[in-house]
Amino acid sequence: MFNDELRERTFNFAINVIKPLRQIPDNQESKTLKNQIIRSATSIASNFRASCVSRSQREWFSKICIVIEETDETHFWIELFEQLYPENLEGLSLLKSESLNFLKYFQNQEVNFLSNNIFALLFIIMIILV
Repeated sequence: MFNDELRERTFNFAINVIKPLRQIPDNQESKTLKNQIIRSATSIASNFRASCVSRSQREWFSKICIVIEETDETHFWIELFEQLYPENLEGLSLLKSESLNFLKYFQNQEVNFLSNNIFALLFIIMIILV
């Protein structure tokens, strides 16, 4: 996925998480839960966007790790909302597969980064020891 496409997809994902929540009547429980899922879903988009303009590989990696954590959290909230408010959230259930796709993609990016940097680190250590 290219950054522009993924930036748009994560942004639209956040919007598509928020919209169905408007159907749930407000009470103390639902307000708290809605706040949690909105925070995590919008954090996916904002942190991915920040990773696109990172100043270093370490900064990029840090942002991608946050994106992974927030994606997993959003997936959790979607599952919770499905159980608590099944009659109100038909649209939210469709986002479950999108959150899993994001999770797989970003975890793959994390693994690639780590494997590339581990080999570089091992190479440097070998040079120092020789």
